[in-house]
Order: sequence, then structure tokens, then C-alpha cells
Amino acid sequence: ASATTAPPAQAVARLRAMRQHGLQPDVVALNGVLEAHARAQEPRQAVVWLRRMEAGDELCAAPDVVSYTIVISALAKSGELDEAAALLGRMEERGVAADLMCINTLVAGYATRGRLEQADELLQRMARLGVRPDQWTFGARPCPPLPLCSPALSPLLAACRARVAALS
Repeated sequence: ASATTAPPAQAVARLRAMRQHGLQPDVVALNGVLEAHARAQEPRQAVVWLRRMEAGDELCAAPDVVSYTIVISALAKSGELDEAAALLGRMEERGVAADLMCINTLVAGYATRGRLEQADELLQRMARLGVRPDQWTFGARPCPPLPLCSPALSPLLAACRARVAALS
């Protein structure tokens, strides 16, 4: 199995084997470990590895936007949206700029869980950062029906849908 499809234990064993052979695992190899934990629905383990990367553990390279996106996605999919949002903030505090994929992951998590106010706040933040939404900003599934939205959000979501459609 490749690093991107290996189960978590095998991905970690590969990192240790690299180290035993005098090789320093790079961020791509470490992202494979994060992805393995995410695929295995082990977001807490992915967080542990990300924290090791942030701390400069001797086995770990510094995380990049892909590292954070993998873990934010895993947290969002498991319903841990507050933790995912906190991680986005920590990422930016560490000087790693959020990209469209990273933000889309959290917007989709909020929308899926019906937390439309937070999705709206993130969309506004996205605009302030100059990050343009794309066809995936609301996910591959249809946007939530407008009756689920507050009256104040309905026009905003309609406007966002129109902007996304215009980009397609």
C-alpha cells in the first residue's frame, strides 16, 4: 500500500523506518500519516500528529496548509466543528495562510450540520481574505433549502449561490 492508502499503523511504521535509515520524513510523508488517520476516522490521532509537527518533534517536519486541511476536514466530518474552527485560527496564527480548499472544508462542515450562521461568517471572512468561492464552496451536495435558513441568511445564501454559479 502506498503512503496515501496505508492504514495508520503502517504509515507510522514507514516514518520510523525512514528515520532508522537516516532519512528525515518530509511534510508529504507526514501528511500521509495524517490522511491515514483521517481515512480511518481517527481525527483525534490526526490532531496528535499535527501537534507533533507544530512542536518540531524530531521525527516531524513543520505542517503546511495541506496538513491543516486534512485535519480540519477529519474534524469537520466527525462533527467536531468548534475544534476544526480553532485549528483554522491556530494555523493562521502560525503564519500558514488558509486556501480555498481549507475554507471550503469547514464551510461544508457547517452547512452539513445546519450551522449556517458560522458558514456565513466563514464566507464573509473568505471575502475579506480575497479568497474567491468556487463550485465546491457549498459542497457537491445541493445547498440547504432556504426554509432552514434564518430570514437574514436567505438573501445572503442566495447571493453566494449566484456568485458560485457565475464562477462556473
